[in-house]
Amino acid sequence: MLKNAWLIMAHTNLNQLKKLLKLLDNTDSDIYIHIDRKSSVDIADLKTQYSKLYVFKEYSVYWGEYSQISVELLLLKAAVKKGNYNYIHLISGMDLPLMSIKKMNEFLERGGDRNYVHFVPEHKRDIAYDWIKYYYYFNHMEKSKFKIVRKVYPYYEKILVKIQLFLGINRLKNESFILAKGAQWFSINQQLAEYIISKEKWIEKHFKHCKFADELFLQTVIWNSPYRNTLYREDWDDDYRSCLRYIDWNRGRPYIFKVSDKKELDSVDGFLFARKFDEKVDGEIIDYLVRKYI
Repeated sequence: MLKNAWLIMAHTNLNQLKKLLKLLDNTDSDIYIHIDRKSSVDIADLKTQYSKLYVFKEYSVYWGEYSQISVELLLLKAAVKKGNYNYIHLISGMDLPLMSIKKMNEFLERGGDRNYVHFVPEHKRDIAYDWIKYYYYFNHMEKSKFKIVRKVYPYYEKILVKIQLFLGINRLKNESFILAKGAQWFSINQQLAEYIISKEKWIEKHFKHCKFADELFLQTVIWNSPYRNTLYREDWDDDYRSCLRYIDWNRGRPYIFKVSDKKELDSVDGFLFARKFDEKVDGEIIDYLVRKYI
């Protein structure tokens, strides 16, 4: 049996999170959860029967900002310090497995110690050069609950970039690395996790105060490292099989699966997890998967 570490970034839906824990809970797995500091979820309510459970509430997490990376690095460091895992997986609290833990382990063993990370094509990546070239502050204002803030932010951002252009600021000046982009969710081995942690200062230097850096840092570090050759798929083709996550961006941002999607979820092959699910939208599909894979 492989030894897995499940890293979970969560912020809402306590009952749904408890069901996810139940699906992952087994004697050969440890679970590391970060709950957004702004969240009302009480960490005392989270328990496991078999897995060791480590719960953190260190950061207030904001969409599109470096706080996302801070949480990922915190969870990776905690996992690397605590145990020697075959695989370390990052998921959100709104993901669910698409197979049992036993089937997951069989799938990963057949893969021969590969690393599972998603990459978008270069034409989708190219816009990200501007995200990293200049300094951006308060990206979360773009998704503010206040309409006036959302309206004002694009003008603030344009002014900020124009000032930096005038001053000749270019964070990529004299840099030679290849920028890569993809989904933040991954399944990687312990060796790659250790390597990523070793690049923490480099990551902070290049990705703090960027836009959407959580979609850039991991792919960029891996693509410019010896671990590039350990990827399950080296294709920049936006295929989520590369990270073993079933995600539908055509029907939503992303689409929230419902009980009417049971047959679809039953028939997909080659994915460990699907996202996303929301008990406030449809709790029946969550209960269906819990019954199926518990």
